[in-house]
Amino acid sequence: MKRISLPSLVAIILTLSATVILEGCRSHKESAAPAASQWTALSLPVKIRITEPQKASLSGTATFERGRAVGLSFRMLGMEVAQARVTADSATVIDKFHKKYISVDPSDFLRRAGLDMTTLQNLLLGIDDKAAAATVRGSNDAISIEQTDPVDTPYGTMTAKTAWQSEIKGKNISGTIEWDFGRARWNDNVTTRTLTIPDGYSEVDLTKLLTH
Repeated sequence: MKRISLPSLVAIILTLSATVILEGCRSHKESAAPAASQWTALSLPVKIRITEPQKASLSGTATFERGRAVGLSFRMLGMEVAQARVTADSATVIDKFHKKYISVDPSDFLRRAGLDMTTLQNLLLGIDDKAAAATVRGSNDAISIEQTDPVDTPYGTMTAKTAWQSEIKGKNISGTIEWDFGRARWNDNVTTRTLTIPDGYSEVDLTKLLTH
């Protein structure tokens, strides 16, 4: 397995953000499964494969705090090598190999777009209608998403695999996200954690990173 780099981790966060933008620019209805709104927390294994801008894959654990946050923790050889957390007012990626991090505040954008964390979680887990290829309103960036492998869960049908192909700031980004619902933990069985940037880590300018 190739060690994932900070640009690849950023690609993941950018793709998730673009996914939310796309969903916000489409008319969508509430989930057809009422039970989906009853869970409060979810933790499950995740495998992320990046095919562009560079090939890489990484396995870890995703934690969903319903309507509040999405957290990611990646490990190799028993050590945590990367973390990410997205909330309504912060999006942070920490690369523990290189002692670098990226942190941005998406609150103004989310407010203007009329988006929230529940929308992001619904789309990532396949709770709402499937997204189709489209162009993000107000930009030249586009993302095509295909969700497959429906899975019955205690809280309705969700989707075990999401493939994406996109172009953000002139960079092609594509890959897949695979959720292992067979090992999912729900609600009180989930331990949530905040994200703290360790002392001595240097911040990476996201704008400069995107132009490289």
